[in-house]
Amino acid sequence: MRPISLRLRGFKGIRSRSGKDEIALDFSDIKGLAAIAGSNGAGKTTVLDNLHPYRIMPYRAGSYSPKSFSFYNECYGRDASKEILFEFEGRLYKSLLLIDAEKKKQEAYLFLKAGEQWQPLCDGKVENYDNMINSLLGSPQLFFTSVFRCQDAAKLSDYTKGEIKDIFVELLGIESLKLRGLKAKELKDSQLRQLELLTKEQTRLSADIETAKKATEEAEQYEKQLKEISGYIHEAELKKEGILSELQSVKAEIAVNENLQKEKNSLEGEANNIRTKISQLRQTASKVDEVRRASVMEIKLLHDIGALKKELSDTETVLENLNRIFSDMKCMETDIAEKQKVLSELSLTRRHKLSSLKTELEGAQKSRKLLDNVPCGFELHAQCPLLKDAVEAKNSITKLLAATFQVKEPSSEEKRLESEIALLQNRIASAGNIRDSLNVSSKEKEGIKRKISNAEKELERVRLLSKLLPEVVLAEKSIPELEESLKRIEEKLNIIVPNDGLKQKEQALNGTLTELQRKRAALLKREAEIRQHIGEKTALIKKGNDSAKALSGIKPKIEKITQDISEWTILEKAFSNEGIIALEIDDAGPTISAIANDLLLSCFGPRFSVRIDTQVAKADGKGLKETFDIVIFDSERNESKSLRSMSGGEKVWIEEAVTRAISLYNSSKSGKKYLTLFTDEKDGALDHQKKKEFIAMKRKVLDLGGYDLELFISQSPEIQEVADYTISLTA
Repeated sequence: MRPISLRLRGFKGIRSRSGKDEIALDFSDIKGLAAIAGSNGAGKTTVLDNLHPYRIMPYRAGSYSPKSFSFYNECYGRDASKEILFEFEGRLYKSLLLIDAEKKKQEAYLFLKAGEQWQPLCDGKVENYDNMINSLLGSPQLFFTSVFRCQDAAKLSDYTKGEIKDIFVELLGIESLKLRGLKAKELKDSQLRQLELLTKEQTRLSADIETAKKATEEAEQYEKQLKEISGYIHEAELKKEGILSELQSVKAEIAVNENLQKEKNSLEGEANNIRTKISQLRQTASKVDEVRRASVMEIKLLHDIGALKKELSDTETVLENLNRIFSDMKCMETDIAEKQKVLSELSLTRRHKLSSLKTELEGAQKSRKLLDNVPCGFELHAQCPLLKDAVEAKNSITKLLAATFQVKEPSSEEKRLESEIALLQNRIASAGNIRDSLNVSSKEKEGIKRKISNAEKELERVRLLSKLLPEVVLAEKSIPELEESLKRIEEKLNIIVPNDGLKQKEQALNGTLTELQRKRAALLKREAEIRQHIGEKTALIKKGNDSAKALSGIKPKIEKITQDISEWTILEKAFSNEGIIALEIDDAGPTISAIANDLLLSCFGPRFSVRIDTQVAKADGKGLKETFDIVIFDSERNESKSLRSMSGGEKVWIEEAVTRAISLYNSSKSGKKYLTLFTDEKDGALDHQKKKEFIAMKRKVLDLGGYDLELFISQSPEIQEVADYTISLTA
């Protein structure tokens, strides 16, 4: 995988010190060792962490999986993006990630250059993109363990045995062996599930057979119980027939007795009715005197009501006359009011006209005085235009005086109205006592009405009593006849005597019959239950017989599946990490060790040599157990120790040698040419001399692996000086 160009937009690591929203880098013309330099915070690690198409930034990821990393924490805005062009196995690819850090949405695309066009290889869904990259470049765990070593990357000495084996499985290209092991396990598990089902079925069938044996014994017991209960039921049937026969005889006697009782009840009812009727007739007959007096009173009341009605008619006639006179008075009062209104209007008009004449007369008199005081003679007054109005006013004084005198006197119309009003007022005064007479007559009328109403109510009461006269007379005649009938009925009642003991006897027999029927019902219920139990046991016995037949066919199947499980288990173990895969890894260990030793020898001399141990002796000395350890032999100290125990500086270059050896082995084994290596600040713990030797090893790796380029970050000026290229990022 050879990066051609990189464009980052909206990454916090770029903006934090440089203030840039976007950065673009071109690596197409760079070969050999290229150092990425710059001050702290310039974005060196951000650039290196994105120089690959995987959807993680390894330095900031919890593990080498997109699920352990989020671009949303490293980007800002709605339009952040990462675009990287890279070459792999002679083909040009473009990876494009579109990141919305605010809404936390992401799209991922991979394109292949076909001629002049970019051909899309996925639809933008991140899962499809991840699968495409893993298929193209291998797993991220292998990539970031061998080809790409980020800052603070996990040390080889820190990997667990399982993690190292997973890396070596991919490194050796023996995933198919692991898949065969998984397939064997899947088939074994499937057979185990079938065995479990057959075993459960075998257990169930065996249980059915045992249940059938027990059911046979229980069915025999139920048959004995059924025979005993059938005898009890027959005995109860015989007793029931005897009681029913006796009960029938008692019921016949009761029927006769009930007829006598009905006759007695009928006579007693008839006697009670006669007694009630006699009581009612006596009560009616007691009113005879009151009813006869009411007949006399009815005649008197009719006479009184007639007289009162005649008196009421006379009073109403008087009231009509008085109301007519009173109505005429009302009309005269209305006429007086209208005439007084007209008289008031005429008088007001005359007074207004008189006031106007007086005003005009006063003005004429003032004009006459003005003429008297003018110095010119009287003969010139009529000729002077200025005195024309004064002369006319003077001449009108006589007419005004006559008109004023005439207006002072009331007009003939006013005098006529005053005369008519006085006449009407006299007529009203002469009829002043009509209102009093009207009130007296009204009170007399109401009094007569009350007397008539009271008399009519009394008449109604008296008439009701008078209507009872025939009934009262009949009641007096009927009482002796009814008393005679009552006497005859009482004589018959003394003869009839019912037998009350039959009912008690019937109740006793019914009680005995009920108890017998209850016991019989219980026996029948128990009989039904026993028959049901016998049916259930019969079904269990049949089921047991069927299960015995089925069981004979299951045993061979269980034996066959057990044999298959044994064989699949052997294959599962053979293709597991502890089987053929472990042997393959054991074969790879010496080769990787040889490559690492070659790198160490060419760069640091013969002091250190590496050995990869995949098996160690057990503590009891019996056999070997699986492990993974990188053992270093120091020729100067003549000692061997684990890489975990090495000092910081020594561990750096030895681990670098091993990881690069893995990378070289991977390149030769898989045939995948990555062409570029990536490293972030691995020389910090080395002294000046070792840093130069470290660079020499980098060049050796490029030569052995046929790599075009290694991009690395270093803060050391001496490292940057010997690099073939320096990519400077200015903060």
